[in-house]
Amino acid sequence: MTEREEHRIIYLEPGCCSEAGEDRHWCQDDAWEACDECGTKSVKYIIASEHEALVKALKDLVHAARHQPIGMQVMNRARDVLARVVSPAERECK
Repeated sequence: MTEREEHRIIYLEPGCCSEAGEDRHWCQDDAWEACDECGTKSVKYIIASEHEALVKALKDLVHAARHQPIGMQVMNRARDVLARVVSPAERECK
């Protein structure tokens, strides 16, 4: 990774595991196990450009699948994924 490149994905430690009054730690690898006490896992963040590319790819898939027999199943699955990863405003397939 060059000095100017950003991490595409980072992980933030579970909030319950950070020390009181301290910021949560982050790492480019998922370095944390789920919390022993409550089961909370680390939080995965992706860089906005990766998110936008994923949303575009899913929208393209939904659009292409609209008029194909098996396409309705694919379209419904893609919409389910979109519902989990994007805001309602971004979800509009045009």
